[in-house]
Amino acid sequence: MIQLPDITQIASEISGHSLEPNRGGYTVTMREDPGAAAVLQRLAADDPMYGRLHLGWGSFRNLDIIAARQSTCAFIFDINRHQLRVWQVLADVVQDCLIAEELVKRLAALLPDQPRLRRFKDSVEEWLLSDLERPESWLSTNHRSRFEYIRDLFRAGNIGIASLDICDPGLYQAQPERSGFSRLASALDQLGNAEKIFTDTLYLSNIPYMLCNNSGFFGKSEWCWVSVAHDGSECYEGNAVLQIMWDNLQSVISPVTLTVQANQLAPGFSDEDPHWLTTVSTFQVAKARTSK
Repeated sequence: MIQLPDITQIASEISGHSLEPNRGGYTVTMREDPGAAAVLQRLAADDPMYGRLHLGWGSFRNLDIIAARQSTCAFIFDINRHQLRVWQVLADVVQDCLIAEELVKRLAALLPDQPRLRRFKDSVEEWLLSDLERPESWLSTNHRSRFEYIRDLFRAGNIGIASLDICDPGLYQAQPERSGFSRLASALDQLGNAEKIFTDTLYLSNIPYMLCNNSGFFGKSEWCWVSVAHDGSECYEGNAVLQIMWDNLQSVISPVTLTVQANQLAPGFSDEDPHWLTTVSTFQVAKARTSK
């Protein structure tokens, strides 16, 4: 495993406070089966190369992408403290596990039953066990090298976990250099210059969809989530929070970044029974699709 500057330390320097500490439960892998297998096959089709960085929010789908892409390093973000705790438990436990089955057993014993879980199985263990059988999963027992690759990245300190609000308005405020995205962009510039690291993949989960949806996260409307003063005068209101998100992301991507998202419900599903359609595209195409 390639020795890089300590990505976990960089993540701790980027990390801010959890903005919504009680915002729902956590998830492991969202219901993204329609399109997910094809997306991961697409990502795995390119020959491995040094320098690929993954950025992502949300669930273990990030690890599916990292394994498929053979990323050199990664940063995983969230603002939900419960989701961040899941990631930290995984980071601590996975390093000592020899096989995926061992990890599943240990994780199932450590992940909490409360707060409310965002899950689609009767138990955490059943949820995790299903990933052992999912062909494109990083835990697939038919592709054990994926688990080993992810485990070794954690062992080497090449996956960092941080609290970073994807809609952080800091870039628009009086001292933008103090924002989380400004710190991340600076860190990525240093990694690019010193280690030839570049942002190869970006995973947004269903965040753009939820920011465009009046019901928002857990029934909370996002339309007036922020009001941001720009240059001391103009004020962004309502769904301009979505534009803030894209501006933030624009500051940390590269010209070749592939964006994976679940930006729409799969055919035949609804908000009451969500099942997401996974897509991959260039960053600009992903942004255009969401802005329609």
